[in-house]
Amino acid sequence: MLQEIEHGRLRRYTDIQCFFYNDNKITLKADGMKGWQTSIFLDEVQGRFDIDVQRQLISEEKTFLRSKYSHLTDTQLAELEAKLTRFHFSEMVVSFR
Repeated sequence: MLQEIEHGRLRRYTDIQCFFYNDNKITLKADGMKGWQTSIFLDEVQGRFDIDVQRQLISEEKTFLRSKYSHLTDTQLAELEAKLTRFHFSEMVVSFR
């Protein structure tokens, strides 16, 4: 990502589809909003993007979850995996006026 910034190719979050962290592929999806969300703390922080980050579990991690949580149904296990591998948040950055 830093190389993309240095070469002027990274302009916004939507330009990043994935990156690798500790040999794990992290997918990133950022959707811009039609405006911004002002911080509830009235501190000049604004959010302009909804961001979704996800990483698939490796087979060893899936095996661990199956053994540790063997009492869960397949549906419950899938829900747990989704909670562990994905998070969604809104970007909040300082607004310089």
